[in-house]
This record gives sequence, structure tokens and C-alpha cells, in this order.
Amino acid sequence: MVILKDFPMEKSVRARFKSVVDLFSLKKALFVLDDNNEVLLKSSRNMKNVKMIRSEGINVYDILNHEHLILLEPSVKKIEGALLV
Repeated sequence: MVILKDFPMEKSVRARFKSVVDLFSLKKALFVLDDNNEVLLKSSRNMKNVKMIRSEGINVYDILNHEHLILLEPSVKKIEGALLV
């Protein structure tokens, strides 16, 4: 599990996103976003081993079905808020 403070990308560029995924050797990665981040969603589209979900959609099946769990820091706060209710 990795928690990223941010994943800044100004525009959707699949090659740049893929290079980051390859740099960290992420295989079968689940990214949990805090909101509908269109840039990351478009950049990761059609990547076989990457799945993007919003914090509201996080579930045990997806967590266990992926080798790497990457959480954006704002999504952690939303998940904590949902669990504390």
C-alpha cells in the first residue's frame, strides 16, 4: 500500500502515466481517487493492470484482487470519515 500526497498531471498523457507505473514496477495496481479525476482516469484508460476507483467505491474484493494499492491522500480522509460513522 502506498499513499500519495498528490498525482499531479496537467493533461491526460497515457505515456507519462505508464512511465510512472513502470518506474515503480506496479503490477495489478488499484488507484483510489478522492473525486472524479478525469486526467488520471483518461491517462490510465485501457491499461490492463491498472484500475481506478473513487473512495466511495472501495471494496474488499478489489483490494484483495490487486497486488498494489495506491491511495491519494484526500481519499484516505474520505475513507476514514466513512468508517468512523
